[in-house]
Amino acid sequence: GTIVQDPYQWGYQGMKLMAAWLDGDTSGVPDDGLIIVPTKVIDQENVDAFQDELMARIGG
Repeated sequence: GTIVQDPYQWGYQGMKLMAAWLDGDTSGVPDDGLIIVPTKVIDQENVDAFQDELMARIGG
């Protein structure tokens, strides 16, 4: 297996946080400034589902 980041969630969470920030809501920013986007473990059992999800996100 392998460990992968989720670039879609990085972008999604970043834009969501920025939109709230621009509206004056800074509650989404932790005191330490770190927002953790979980990684995923991909192996033979879930690689097809991971690829399907990825392709759906990018319209492929």
